[in-house]
Amino acid sequence: MKLEVSVKNLGQIKEANFHIRPITVITGPNGTGKSFFTKSLYSILNVVNKNIYHDSINQMILKIRLRLDVIRGFGIQEQSEAESISGDIQEIKDGLLQLQKEFERANDLKIIDFFAFTAAKMVAMEAIYQSFLSFCQKYDNNPKAISKNNAEIINSYFEDFLKQAKSPAQYYSDDIRQHLENELKENFQISSLSDLISFGKDELEIRIDEFCLKLDNNGFHLGMPTEFINEVANLSNVIFFESPAYWKVRDALNSAQDNKTIFQHKNDVLTGVPKYFYDLDTALKTKTKTEGAFKSATDLLARTLGGEFIFKGDELSFKDKSGREISKNLMSFGMTNLGMIQALLKYNIITAGSFIFIDEPETNLHPDWQVKLVEVLLLLAQGGVNIVITTHSSDLVKALEVKIKKLPIEVMEDFLSVHFVDIGGELLNFESEGRLQQLIESRSLLNAAYEELYFSDL
Repeated sequence: MKLEVSVKNLGQIKEANFHIRPITVITGPNGTGKSFFTKSLYSILNVVNKNIYHDSINQMILKIRLRLDVIRGFGIQEQSEAESISGDIQEIKDGLLQLQKEFERANDLKIIDFFAFTAAKMVAMEAIYQSFLSFCQKYDNNPKAISKNNAEIINSYFEDFLKQAKSPAQYYSDDIRQHLENELKENFQISSLSDLISFGKDELEIRIDEFCLKLDNNGFHLGMPTEFINEVANLSNVIFFESPAYWKVRDALNSAQDNKTIFQHKNDVLTGVPKYFYDLDTALKTKTKTEGAFKSATDLLARTLGGEFIFKGDELSFKDKSGREISKNLMSFGMTNLGMIQALLKYNIITAGSFIFIDEPETNLHPDWQVKLVEVLLLLAQGGVNIVITTHSSDLVKALEVKIKKLPIEVMEDFLSVHFVDIGGELLNFESEGRLQQLIESRSLLNAAYEELYFSDL
């Protein structure tokens, strides 16, 4: 997958053009906006990758079905009448369930095709609604059959459902905007999106091919061409992998998240833990049982670690090659770092067509393990996985340079992209046009401080 991304006034980044390729390397000094860029791009791709409109339709059907469950004919003396009420409601619920299954089967359609599918289901939707209206009319004078309040609530749900179905493009656009606002706030852990705009500037802009996101004093604006939506929707998974520290305290974070969901609206409180950690944890909890496609990469990591991370129910632990299980809390950060990537591969979370962001993958890794990680990442990129890496490690950059040289790559510009975000909020203009040479330039810049120390000592 190739994307051309331009940003203006995003955090410390004044203006920059990023070329996203199967292997994209972003490096540079601390505090220059690298993570601002990757978190923003992840948030956009993660929201568009999901069929938000389908989820909205599904939730509306579920809300109606749950409300209908309240109607059971309690208090009706005549058994025949109680059975009639139950039968009428069951018929409506069965119709809704059938509709829900049909929408579920259509979930893989391209968004425009899904809109057309929804339009084709309008007759069935309206028929179910008419059945409910007939039921209300039949028992209009019998509050034991259905209360006026409950009837009004269900009626409003049906009306919203039909409006949603009649104007799918409008509802989809509204849903995307709301989800993306929440996604950015939760991944950056900020209460206002204006915090993302460069200090002293009035407008932020992110363009991905023809997609455009703008944030200014007048609000949040999106331009989403259908081609972009379809391309991103076809990605298998969008994943952001950051600090292994989160996984060490996973149980406590999940407990805190559960309490937050129970007692407050999920967007009301900033916890300090980004949403992408919970997204990844949810993906692992709902893992597939099929063996991952990248067995060679999975086995390489298992040999390096001397074992693998495993899930038993909701519990995560490490199983060494002798079969002994060890609590994840006793594992080093470096082992957790590699181990979680191995688990993502083993449980088919990372597959061909996935898009992965890895923030400073070298964290807590010995140089030898950095080389092993690079070997794995290159296997994934060659197998159709898109990988964006932010790094400060000259060892990791050198490993990429050496390993990529040995690969049979016909057009390097279509496989590798290198960016150095410099102090001042702009990308460094490399002296060379060649991608491998740009890796060397980046490594030289990362090593500049060490070279200065070396020569000053001489």
